[in-house]
Amino acid sequence: MSSETTGLKPAKKGRGKAKAPAKTVTSVALDDELIALLSERAVRDDRTVSSVIRLAIRHYFDCVK
Repeated sequence: MSSETTGLKPAKKGRGKAKAPAKTVTSVALDDELIALLSERAVRDDRTVSSVIRLAIRHYFDCVK
């Protein structure tokens, strides 16, 4: 599947020139409805799905302090 078919941005490879610290990759099971909402939001905001998930998690923790 290409990015044109899925509407998602292709993943960038590597950590860039500054060699940012490595991050931990975590798997999460999501239902089809939530995946669709995430994909739509990522396209609308011109972001990757991963960045939308990270923003949502940060927002959640900011709200429940």
